[in-house]
Amino acid sequence: MHQEHELANRGLRAIQAVCDGGEVGQEGLVLMSKCREVPRSGRKLHRAAQLARLGSKRHRSVDPEFFNHSGGLDLSLQPGRYPDPLTQRAKSGPGETAGQSVAVVALALGHGGHHQQPPLVPLRRCAPKAIDALGTLAQQVNGRLGEVPTGLASNTLGLQPTPLLQATDGLTCCLVTNPHGGKGRGQRLGPRCPACGQDEFTEHGDQQAAAGGNTRGARAGRTQHMTFYRFLVFSDDFIVYDLVTPGQDGFMTLAEADPQIDHITFERHPDSYRHWQLQLDAPVARLSMDVDPEAGLLGDYELKLNSYDIGVDIELADAIRRLRFEHPEIKCVIIDSAIAGVFCAGANIRMLAAASHAHKVNFCKFTNETRLEIEEASANSGLRFLAAINGACSGGGYELAIACDHLLLVDDRSSAVSLPEVPLLGVLPGTGGLTRLTDKRYIRRDHADVFATKAEGVRGAEAVRWRLVDEVAAPSVFSDAVRERALALAATSDRDAGSAPTVLEPLDRDVTDDAVAYRYVSARLDRPGRTVHLQIRADAGQDWPLRCARELDDMLCHLRFNEAELGTLVITTVGSASDVLAHDDVLSHPNNHAQRETALLWKRVLSRLDLTARSIIATIEPGSCFVSVLAELAFAADRTYMLEGIFEDHDTPLPPAEIQLTHVNLGPMPMANGLSRLQSRFWGHPELLEAATAAAGSALGGAEALQLALVTFAPDDLDWDDEVRLAIEERASLSPDALTGMEANHRFCGPETMATKIFSRLSAWQNWIFIRPNASGPEGALRRYGTGSRASFDHNRT
Repeated sequence: MHQEHELANRGLRAIQAVCDGGEVGQEGLVLMSKCREVPRSGRKLHRAAQLARLGSKRHRSVDPEFFNHSGGLDLSLQPGRYPDPLTQRAKSGPGETAGQSVAVVALALGHGGHHQQPPLVPLRRCAPKAIDALGTLAQQVNGRLGEVPTGLASNTLGLQPTPLLQATDGLTCCLVTNPHGGKGRGQRLGPRCPACGQDEFTEHGDQQAAAGGNTRGARAGRTQHMTFYRFLVFSDDFIVYDLVTPGQDGFMTLAEADPQIDHITFERHPDSYRHWQLQLDAPVARLSMDVDPEAGLLGDYELKLNSYDIGVDIELADAIRRLRFEHPEIKCVIIDSAIAGVFCAGANIRMLAAASHAHKVNFCKFTNETRLEIEEASANSGLRFLAAINGACSGGGYELAIACDHLLLVDDRSSAVSLPEVPLLGVLPGTGGLTRLTDKRYIRRDHADVFATKAEGVRGAEAVRWRLVDEVAAPSVFSDAVRERALALAATSDRDAGSAPTVLEPLDRDVTDDAVAYRYVSARLDRPGRTVHLQIRADAGQDWPLRCARELDDMLCHLRFNEAELGTLVITTVGSASDVLAHDDVLSHPNNHAQRETALLWKRVLSRLDLTARSIIATIEPGSCFVSVLAELAFAADRTYMLEGIFEDHDTPLPPAEIQLTHVNLGPMPMANGLSRLQSRFWGHPELLEAATAAAGSALGGAEALQLALVTFAPDDLDWDDEVRLAIEERASLSPDALTGMEANHRFCGPETMATKIFSRLSAWQNWIFIRPNASGPEGALRRYGTGSRASFDHNRT
C-alpha cells in the first residue's frame, strides 16, 4: 500500500507541475478526478473514472492529504468554468467539429506491480471550445514529463493543439473498456498499444472494429457501441487520448455515434419503456417499477434498487398521461415494484452527485410536476392511485407513494418508509416529501421531525399510528389486500368506462441548432440574444386543443432541460381569433372524457409555463389571436406589450390587434396558488378584476386593454420595435439568478397552497442547499455517500 501511495503522490506532483505553468488556467479548463480507492482492477478503475468531470461547476484546490487518505484527487486549473457537457449542445465555430469527443488526462493511480501501463481514466466529453486548451495541456505534459516514445510521434497529435480536430486515420488504437457495455467489463489492450506493446488481442480488436463494436442497443432511441481509445500523448504518468467509435466509414466520435447525449427528449410510448411495466385489467391497472440498472439516461451510473433518474420519471409521466387519455375504463392504478424486497430507493445518488446543478433543480421540478399530476388525476379525473409498498421505500420512493390516495405497506418486519435525505445526504427531500407530511397527511410536527431525521425509517404498526401509511398487511395476504383495496378505490371513481379512448399520436418535432418546430408550436432560438421566440398558431381543426397543448408542453420541457442559457421567452400567436373561440366551450365546459382530459392538460401546461425559470414577455401584434385559452399566455407573462393601431409601413397592414376574455379566463384553469391568472394579476384590486370580468366577450384594442390593466404597455407603431427590443435586451443583461427569484415571487401572490410551498419555498431551499459545501463540497454528504467516510460539515448556521 505504501508503494501505491508513493506512485499516487508522484502523479500528484506531476499534475501540480503542469498547473504551475498557468497557461491552461487562462484557457478556462477545469479537470476533476475523484477516485475513492486506489483501483486494482480495470472494472474498479472504470467505475472510479465515471466521477471524473470536465466542465465541473465546483472548483477546489489540490489537497495532498485528502489524496493520500482516500486515493482521490480534486484538481482545478483555474476558477472559471465550462457548461456541463452532458446538458449543453456543443456549439461549433468555423473549422470546428461539433460534438468532438475528447478525453484528456489519465493520472497514474497505483499502476505498479501487476500493472504494466498507466491506467486509462476516461473523462467526459468537453465542448469543442475546450480542445485548444487540451492541446495546450498536452504540450505541457510532454514538455514537463518527457517526449512521446520514439516511433509514435507520427501517430500522435499531442504536440500540436489544432490537429486534435482533424485526422482520424493512422492513429495508434487499442480496444479497452466499453463505457456503455454490460456486466463483466474489464480493461483490454490492443495490439499496437503504446502502453504495453502486447499483441495478443490483435485479431479480436480488428474483428470488433470491422463489426462496428457492441451494438446492444439497450436504451430506447440510443445505439451503444464498443469504444476505442485513440492515443494522442503517452508518458510514464499520463495518457491523452480521444474517444472514438467504429462505424461504416472508419472511426466516428462518440458524440456522432450517440446523439441522444446532447439533449433529453420527453416523448415516450409503453412499447419502449425500460423501467416500468404496465398491465391493464379493468377497472384496475398495475404500474410496476422495474428500473433497468444499466439504462441511465445520462452518464454511466447504475440505477440500483429501483433508484431513478429523469429517464425513469419521464416514462412515469407518460404512463400517467396515457392512462388518463387512452384508458377511460381504468379507475384505479396500483403503483408497486417488480423487484422483491424493494419498492423504490428514490433518486439515484450517483446521478445527483455527478449532475450539473441546473439538471438537479430541473429534475426535481419535473418530478414534482409528475407527483402533482397524480394528485390532480385523482381530484379531477376520478383516477385513483394505490401505493402497494412491497419493500423498502425511501426518499423519492416514499414521495411517489404519498402522492397516491392510499398507502398499503407490507408488514414483513423489514420493509420501512423513510425520508433519509437530511441525515444521509445533507439535502432536503426534493419532490415535496416534507410538505406532504404536514399539509396532506397531517402528520404532527414532532413526529415529522423524528421521521425526517431517522435514516432507517419507520415500519409496520408504528407507520400506521404516525399516519405515514394508511394500513399494513402481512406478506401472506398482501396481494389479496392490494386487490381488495384497489377495487374499493375504483368504486369511488366517476370515470366513464364507456367513453372512447383518446389516442396520443406521436408528435412530429423538427429540431435544428436555431429552431424547434411542431405542427402548431414553433420556436426560433436567438442564441446571441439569449432569447426564445415562441409562436403558437391557432387552428379550427378538432385536434388543435389536444395537439397544441401537448406540443407546447413538450417544447417547455425541451427548453427547460436543453436550452438553459436562453433566459427570455417571447410569446406570440398567429391565426384567427374565431378559430380559438371555436374551441372555447370544449375547454371551459367539457362534457365528455376527451374534453375533460384536454381541458385539464391545458391547465397543467399553463402551470408548467408559470413555473418556468425564464422571463416571459408576450407581444400582441396585428394578426395575433390572444383570446380565450391563448389569452392565458399573455396573463402568465411578466410583461405584456400590445400594439396600439397598425403597422403603418406595411403594404397591406393587418387589422389592429385585439384580445378577448372568455369563461376560460375566469377560473377553470387556475395557477398553483388556486387563483386564476386574472385574480393573481389584480390581487388586492377587486375593482380591476370586476371591470375585466365585465369586459369578457368583447374584443379589446390596445387602448382599451391598457385602460383595463390587461396589458403592461401599448406603444404605437413608431415606438413598438424599440420598446420591445429594449425590454428583451435589458432582460438579457440582468442576473439570471436574481430574475428567477424575483419572477417566482411576483407570479404567485395571495394564498399559499401545497404546490406553491413545493415550487417556491421548497425549490428555493433545495436550490440553495444543493450548492452548499455541506452537500456538494469535496467533503459534503453527497460526495461522501457510499464511500464509508462520514461527511464533514461546516456547522455555522445561516
